[in-house]
Amino acid sequence: MYTGEGGDSVTAPQPADLTIAICTIGRNGYLQAAIQSLLETTPPGVTLRVVLNAPDDPAMSVENIRELVAEWNGPADVSKLDERKSIVGSHSAALDAVDTDFVTFMGDDDLVLEPRVHRILELFATVTPTPAVVGSYCRRVSGTHTHPRFSTNKDYGPTTVEGWRERVASGELLEVVFPSAVYRTQLLRDAGGFEERFGSAMDLATFTRLGFDHPIIADPRRTFAHRVHDGSITSSNPREHAARLNYTRVCMDALRDGRPEPTWDEFVENNAGLGPIARIGAARQTMSETLFRQGGAAIASGSWTRGTSKALASAALSPSTFLRRSKSQISRGLNGEPVVAVLLKNANHYRVPFYERLRPALAAKGIELRFIVADGMAEDHAKGDRASILWAEHRPFREISIAGRSLLWQPGFDVASGADLVITEQASKQLFNIALSVGQRALNTRHAFWGHGKNFQASLEGTSGESLKRKLTERAHWFFAYNDLSAQAAINAGMPADRITSVMNSTDTAQIRAVLDALPVETNAQVRSELGAGTGPVALFMGGLYPPKRPDFFLESALELRKLVPDVEIVVIGSGSQADLIDSAAAEHSWIHAIGASYGDERIRYASIASLQMMPGMVGLNIVDGFALGLPTITTDIDYHSPEIDYLIEDVNGFTVTGSPSATEYAQAVADIVNDQHRLDRLREGARKTGEELTIDNMVDRFVDGVLDALAAPIRT
Repeated sequence: MYTGEGGDSVTAPQPADLTIAICTIGRNGYLQAAIQSLLETTPPGVTLRVVLNAPDDPAMSVENIRELVAEWNGPADVSKLDERKSIVGSHSAALDAVDTDFVTFMGDDDLVLEPRVHRILELFATVTPTPAVVGSYCRRVSGTHTHPRFSTNKDYGPTTVEGWRERVASGELLEVVFPSAVYRTQLLRDAGGFEERFGSAMDLATFTRLGFDHPIIADPRRTFAHRVHDGSITSSNPREHAARLNYTRVCMDALRDGRPEPTWDEFVENNAGLGPIARIGAARQTMSETLFRQGGAAIASGSWTRGTSKALASAALSPSTFLRRSKSQISRGLNGEPVVAVLLKNANHYRVPFYERLRPALAAKGIELRFIVADGMAEDHAKGDRASILWAEHRPFREISIAGRSLLWQPGFDVASGADLVITEQASKQLFNIALSVGQRALNTRHAFWGHGKNFQASLEGTSGESLKRKLTERAHWFFAYNDLSAQAAINAGMPADRITSVMNSTDTAQIRAVLDALPVETNAQVRSELGAGTGPVALFMGGLYPPKRPDFFLESALELRKLVPDVEIVVIGSGSQADLIDSAAAEHSWIHAIGASYGDERIRYASIASLQMMPGMVGLNIVDGFALGLPTITTDIDYHSPEIDYLIEDVNGFTVTGSPSATEYAQAVADIVNDQHRLDRLREGARKTGEELTIDNMVDRFVDGVLDALAAPIRT
């Protein structure tokens, strides 16, 4: 149980000390989505209390809702109000029934994004003086309850005790995200709970009232997603909401000054008696705040044009209000920790283990990581290589065609202004890179690139954009190079060597080896039986099926290899724009086995029967996966390999067929290796050893060191 009331140390509250109260008004679908999000993120022991504020809705019966909460791992209660009440009335009814020391309120249109309970409760025991309310910052959600779209973060509330004191002294209303605010129950009751006269601004009035005597803080290291629709009071009647906000401000000022609070009627009468200049000034300020909120919500939902127009209108109405609200959006850690933001157009499956380990590794150094990602491009969709990361922030990009060239705009000024280091892909087509390069000093941030150092596929794609890429690279604050080959390319582009970190790009080779080593001895026979494969040697193709990988050349080589090694089997794991070539060949030849896109343990299981990897086209990270599997890669001397080709050591862990070989010549080189068991075993051992050196953990360590160095380095002029 929670035992402290302030002082240097208190016992940390436990999940059993918390009640989550949901006040719903009859939207069954939204309520189901809200409860499902709680089931996925809430630790056992928390009490769930659902208050149905829809007495005339037969679909919202107590029995129906109890079925929704049947899986709840803790106390759960569902009750129904006798008559329809306002939002304040339903919350007050929920508060009256709470019997735990802490309580948080959700609407049926709020969604939890990730576990935050332990972290927030911990702050009640570690922050001195003890807070009355601890919240997190939110991620806006657009779309519907069935298809929510998570968009940008929006910061609320002071993040330190010092910030709380400054906010109280300045007379500003205290604001955290209402659905994520955890209250000390008794203090909330002592303050009078929620009052009807403040309407939809009831939370601001309550936070500020409590904040006169106790800290009200927000923890920005956790995020809470909310608002899956725009049917709220604030969006449907902004003028009324602005008036209630102004009334709330007047009442809190009166309390702060020791004067009686006016009633709503008195406020309306006093407002009507103001001179025209004062009345217009107050209206301009409140409408500026409303437009600022609406603009932020629009931009967060991907409506960049509408959001920008509202933001400009907010600035025009009241520049001081706009600047004050803009400043409040800047993201900083609870104790002023540095913030590092990574903006990418896609989250690849193979990259997820890196992101998941990078985040806690940076946190251990006192650095917060924000990961902003879009939906990926058409080629990512075709390859099926798009992963979901719960804690990532969704920021859609817009594709723009100029003079036949496809360019991208992924907005991130708010991210950049709130981060000490912004890391983006080294891509000349990403227009935001230009904006960052020019404006990093004005935004008081550092801009770093993460990339190849140059376009290694320029011979295929052309050199368009390479000149711009070199200029942008030369201006960057730091460069995270894929490996040493990329680092040299960045140096050639004008990046100082002492501002480059070679991260030695890798996949999760340790996990691959662990899964591989754990496979039962009978796996080989089982997989061959499933595929209808014979007992001969297996050559593997693993990767995307698109032109740079040369799937057509690979198939021609496979046909030639079958003539040289009559019992060879071909396994292809991957998908892409040219997957139909493989599917057609597999339908015609029983010894070609098309697996399609496969990830995780299943992919390793299929690959385990192979002896080597045939990759006559572009070599990328697939070579690292091959090393982890103990498979040497046999490739050709094309001039557009990715930087990972630098990992290939000739005749040690792989082999390059030189001289622009034909399919027959390439097949002969593969056959020579397959038929020489001693050489094949030696290459496989070399591949395995290289795989042990290339690991995600080493990559994370290098990346973290690079972040620390980049933060310590002065901003380049």
